[in-house]
Amino acid sequence: MSFIEKLVNQYGGTDTEIVCVSHGGIYSLMLPLVVQNIDRGLISQYGFDYTSCVGTELRSGRLFCTAWNGQIVELV
Repeated sequence: MSFIEKLVNQYGGTDTEIVCVSHGGIYSLMLPLVVQNIDRGLISQYGFDYTSCVGTELRSGRLFCTAWNGQIVELV
């Protein structure tokens, strides 16, 4: 989590786009901790295929999921 927090603190107020690459298992455990509108139930529902992509954006200093595998989502 501290790695993601450092990225948010360093680049949050800029136009920089960051790509993080890892295994689905890591993201299954990490995303519910760092993205406000993702929980384990959502991960079970949508899953992680090979080459899955999750898009996020920074809102009021917190990360929110905006896209899951190329589909725009409005997760509250």
